[in-house]
Amino acid sequence: MRPKIPHFNVIFISLLCWVSSLVGIEKPNIVVILADDLGLGDVGREHTARTGTAPLAPTPNIDALANEGLWFTDAHSPAALCAPTRFAVMTGKYNYRSYQPGGVWGTFDLNAIATTDTTLGSLAKSAGYTTGFVGKWHLGGDFYATGTTNITRQVDENSTPAQVDMTTWVGRGPQNLGFDYDFTVACGVQGPTYVAHENGSWYPWEAGSTLVFYNNANFVEKGPGIGDSNWDATELNMLLADKAAAFIASSASGSAPFMLYYCSPAVHLPHTPPVSIDGETIAGTTPSAHLDMNRVLDLEVKKIVDALKAAGEYENTLILFTSDNGGLYDTTALSAGHNSSGGYRGTKNTAFEGGQRVPFIAVWPSVIDANTTSNALVNGTDILATIAETMEASFPDTQALDSQSIFPLFLGNSSFTPRTELMQQGGNGNELMFRQGDWKLIIQSTANHNSLTQADTTARKLFNLSDNPNEADGSNLINDPAQASRVTSMYNRYWEIRGSTDRTAPSYGATINTSSTLFSEDFSSMTNGDTVNINSPVKNTGYDTDLDTSNHAVAAITTNVAFGDGNVLQASTGPTSVLTQGFGSISNKNSALPVTLNVGDKVTLAFDMLVQAVPATTDFVNIELRMTGATKKSRTFTELTGATIGDTVSFSWTVDVDSDMANASDLYFWIPIEGIASNFDTEGPNGNGTDLNVIQLDNITLTQTTSAGYQEFANDNSLSGSKTSDDDGDSLSNVLEYALGSDPTNSSSARNVSTQIIENSGSKYMEVQYSRRKSANNFSALRIWRTTDLANPNWELGTTQVISVTDDSNDNTVENVVERSLFSTQATAKAFYIMDVVVAP
Repeated sequence: MRPKIPHFNVIFISLLCWVSSLVGIEKPNIVVILADDLGLGDVGREHTARTGTAPLAPTPNIDALANEGLWFTDAHSPAALCAPTRFAVMTGKYNYRSYQPGGVWGTFDLNAIATTDTTLGSLAKSAGYTTGFVGKWHLGGDFYATGTTNITRQVDENSTPAQVDMTTWVGRGPQNLGFDYDFTVACGVQGPTYVAHENGSWYPWEAGSTLVFYNNANFVEKGPGIGDSNWDATELNMLLADKAAAFIASSASGSAPFMLYYCSPAVHLPHTPPVSIDGETIAGTTPSAHLDMNRVLDLEVKKIVDALKAAGEYENTLILFTSDNGGLYDTTALSAGHNSSGGYRGTKNTAFEGGQRVPFIAVWPSVIDANTTSNALVNGTDILATIAETMEASFPDTQALDSQSIFPLFLGNSSFTPRTELMQQGGNGNELMFRQGDWKLIIQSTANHNSLTQADTTARKLFNLSDNPNEADGSNLINDPAQASRVTSMYNRYWEIRGSTDRTAPSYGATINTSSTLFSEDFSSMTNGDTVNINSPVKNTGYDTDLDTSNHAVAAITTNVAFGDGNVLQASTGPTSVLTQGFGSISNKNSALPVTLNVGDKVTLAFDMLVQAVPATTDFVNIELRMTGATKKSRTFTELTGATIGDTVSFSWTVDVDSDMANASDLYFWIPIEGIASNFDTEGPNGNGTDLNVIQLDNITLTQTTSAGYQEFANDNSLSGSKTSDDDGDSLSNVLEYALGSDPTNSSSARNVSTQIIENSGSKYMEVQYSRRKSANNFSALRIWRTTDLANPNWELGTTQVISVTDDSNDNTVENVVERSLFSTQATAKAFYIMDVVVAP
């Protein structure tokens, strides 16, 4: 069993002295649980909160996850059906990026995921995790035609063992996509194949099992097909849960962290509840077999959580629980008072909220505050980037294009910016859905998802979910004249996104090393031939680049193949006779960019330039960043080109923000058309010293990068890099000195943490006084736990309240904090406290 609690632990004995100890920071385990057809209203806690009545199908174990963690109130599945959602969750990509956007449903179909795609499994494996997949697959795979070594794409339904050899899963299954261990059911419970595989090999249900052609109407939902002769759908769910528990137990005994992706077949049709589970009666205990299966799913969750606790891993495991789409339409349950959609309109397979608004819970007992909620817009695609940031893994920007990490929310980061747009897909009705903030547009297609184009679609419904969460037809604003421009804009925006190969989520790591583009211009939106007069902004109708040409410069938009297919900006100072009046420049000085800079931030100016003349006496060009508020109002960059005429040079200049520049309230940049006075007086395109006053520019960007996160701090200070390292040997790890504002290279700089008991409104509370580095504020968090018995501790995580934050009088990079635990302390009771400092990557 690995060491627990990846934090700096300080044990306080109230009213007595305190001592401190350090436990190494380590990567947490990850468990992702994806339910099947589970709606918001199927979670007992949500049912009670909405109706005020006890649930007809209690889910105490799922409720416990919600009570112990973070519940997302605006969470969604990528699609209103199973298979497309499974592609999106596994890859972090919207399902329209698949070769088959409607989903890959057949066991023998070509997998929608390429072996080169980043997946949950390959990501975790790259980070040193032991990886496991257990449950329903529904992504396709490779099997041989019986008696051959040829991959078959046989249709599942009516397939026989004489046609397909299902004894071996030969390719494009879990083990090919990054999972060390798998126990997989290709179609879940519904078929039309009824076979389990473990690590690619057929798993006989019993010792005498054979593979047969199944046409058993008692449990076949999707039709007849190949099955295990002893297949028993009533046993499937707990068999999967047992395999998941065994994987946890086995992995916990090793030295590496583990990641389990568990895909339950519950509560999909056919509903086959067992008579009992571990002595607890199940079948017939609720109004319908569907609700009986809600209870089965809950016991699967219990099995997994119990396995984590038995292995001593629960405290240091991030559990993400969600569903592949909305809930089922169950008339029996509805008449009894159970609404699987949680009161929202629609169910699975519809474009309405009930079809894809799902439970989404994050639990990490040693990190995430208990019983908290977030209204951030969250999608199933976000799981991949979230666990990547949690486990400090990485993936290329070309992968997981639609996955945004919500890890900062686990630390209570109030500055986190959630997604504002969401692309979704309906079901068999061939709808598309697009969210912009609270606005939701439903687009209807006349073609199926696998072949539709924009020409097949029409905007049909527009709802404001803040005013009309139930999407009542009477509040459909699609024909409201006041919303006409919104409908057009959202419809065009949907197809703009869908037609692009660009990321819709921030580049990975942006939530830690925050990079924001202050200005970007590639002139692609301007028209070839546009010209601008002296000292006027470069613009055309309805478009403004915020660029000015100045000092007698004239600019035109032109095309130059040296820059590729797009347009470029060509600037000239005009006739030679006016050059003595000053040399031309390009800048954004009339549209200065407001900024908030901190010491340690970086500002980068980049652009491409076509070299049309080489200076006669030097080979440099001076470029400046200018600002308001700093004493030294400009920073100059000298570019040594070493280039020849006709070359395209990519300039990139990074300025480190110092204490003076941090006073700046805005920035603008200045790029000269000529270098220094008469640098260009003897050579040029014409070879005779004329027409030397022209440059062409493209891809101008100005970017601010916020210095944040431990790794950047370690790099800047030449530390050993590991969070658990102790460069100055003072028994405080580097990462804690980073968070608490001391110097990890100086053993005499350790900062103290002190406590006191204070009285407030007749009750006594513990206060902690500590220092923290300002730049680490958004990337660390403090938690306070309490127990009354160290011999048999039952640690409780309590809420804390920040009482004051003041600047340190001796160090402007540090602030002093007083934080109060809201545990009430009685004078007659001895309480013991642990303070945890949690630090992000």
